[in-house]
Amino acid sequence: KVGYFTQETEDLNPKHRVIDEVKEIAEFITLSDGTSVSASRFLEQFLFPASKQYTFVEKLSEGERKRLQLLKILVTNPNFLILDEPTNDFDIDTLNVLEDFLDKFTGCLVLVSHDRYFMDHLVNELFVFEGDGKIQPFNGNYSDYRLQEDAEEEEPVVVKKIDTTVQTEPKKKVSFKEKKEYEELQKQIADLELEKKTISQQMEQGKLDNFKLVEASGRIQIIDEELDQKTLRWLELEEIVSQ
Repeated sequence: KVGYFTQETEDLNPKHRVIDEVKEIAEFITLSDGTSVSASRFLEQFLFPASKQYTFVEKLSEGERKRLQLLKILVTNPNFLILDEPTNDFDIDTLNVLEDFLDKFTGCLVLVSHDRYFMDHLVNELFVFEGDGKIQPFNGNYSDYRLQEDAEEEEPVVVKKIDTTVQTEPKKKVSFKEKKEYEELQKQIADLELEKKTISQQMEQGKLDNFKLVEASGRIQIIDEELDQKTLRWLELEEIVSQ
């Protein structure tokens, strides 16, 4: 039974109350350990207190809608769960709850994410895209993969000399400019993540008017795009700096 969490907010009726969105799927939810909890109790576990459960969906912040969307998938009790960038719109508290739930999840989890720390806690196999359509499976998490890659890079290359002279290409040395860019990117990524967290908290508090809510949502989209670009560049520079 497949559960698929996308990056788009889907399948939510704005005229429904929060608890109605869950109850129309199931009144009671079976957890991975075999125990059952009520829809209301399950909502509480994912940070929807009783006072929030009778709020109309249209009144929820973007982060709360994404959380409710995730709940609707988990309520169906899937045994094959696909999560596409689940950390994008969630605050730290939600991520902690989600990580704890997934850690106890007994089915198959396919996780697509730029968040290496989130993956490290939940993933035990990687599909490494090496380019040109080549995908290499790896048993272990991201940190395991990096350790192996670093170890292989440090191994001496033995060249058997036949009748030609073979020269190994020297490793590229990191320039001062690249090192400075690498350090600046670390700070820029941290600042963007902090800004995104602050905006998300403001949206979830429900104190923003419609204009500011739209403005905040647009800013988060811009931040996500910048984070993707800067993280990709940071990873490129990390390959050079770590040599």
